[in-house]
Amino acid sequence: MFGTSGVRGRVGDEVTAALALDIGRALVTDGAQTVVLGRDARKSGQTLSRAVSAGVTECGGNVIDVGVQPTPTVARTVVREEADAGVVVTASHNPAPDNGMKLWAADGRAFGEDANARITELVENLFRNATEHGGEDVSITVGELDDGFYVEDTGLGIPEDKQQAVFEAGYSTAKDGTGFGLTIVTQVAQAHGWSIRVADGPKDGARFEITNVEFIAE
Repeated sequence: MFGTSGVRGRVGDEVTAALALDIGRALVTDGAQTVVLGRDARKSGQTLSRAVSAGVTECGGNVIDVGVQPTPTVARTVVREEADAGVVVTASHNPAPDNGMKLWAADGRAFGEDANARITELVENLFRNATEHGGEDVSITVGELDDGFYVEDTGLGIPEDKQQAVFEAGYSTAKDGTGFGLTIVTQVAQAHGWSIRVADGPKDGARFEITNVEFIAE
């Protein structure tokens, strides 16, 4: 589904509002603070654009929404506005039932394979950790802290005496867990100079707090 610079597929199946929301979240988690957002004229574009925007702003980022624009215009706007990333909701030449999201770097070039893989990895780990431990019915919430943001779920929670061990490579309480998901999240946080801790979430779930994050004032 993910290509070298984005994602395309059938709307409602491979490409969903939930995926768009988490791409927006992942961009900010990966360091982007200002994201240029555009779309083509497909009917599903507005819904997907709103989801990307919600993901960015939930994590403290800012969105420059340019509406319906040609893809090159969005890329140029990223450079002109000195933004950190860009997203175009488009499926190019794909059939009408499809849509997708193409990602742009701060220099106006399409995301390379390494950058795109990193975003994909963050999105997958966000879902995997919650569902491995809380099941498919778990609810996930992202919110803002004074100096960062949190991700909490309604799963089984993490005992206090295990709240540091969960960040160690190979540690997992899930039967089929790899134990590397939270290690990867920790590495991303440390690469940006952020701190991460685990606490009790709602309804006995888990809450991960990422702090020392510098937000751009609106």
